[in-house]
Amino acid sequence: MQINELSLLLKILFGASATFLAILAWSKTTNQSWIFIILGIITQYIKIIFETLQEFGILTEKMYKITGIPIIEIVIENTPIGFFIAGLLVFLLKKKSL
Repeated sequence: MQINELSLLLKILFGASATFLAILAWSKTTNQSWIFIILGIITQYIKIIFETLQEFGILTEKMYKITGIPIIEIVIENTPIGFFIAGLLVFLLKKKSL
């Protein structure tokens, strides 16, 4: 097993574990900042699956380019960090209520 394959396998295993725990946590929280963090974890796993499909040749660049620009790849690549930023902003801007 080459280092690239091992790295991909570890990403899948850790990503699946994090996603499973995130889904469990989602059912136990109503906090908006946590929901955004959970969505970030789930979309991060979607990104890993997308990379895996590309690595095995199931998805090719031609399949998801729109007018020569890989729009889907750009969205998938940046969505998780967008959710993490949103979660942290909601957490920091939320007023403390006593």
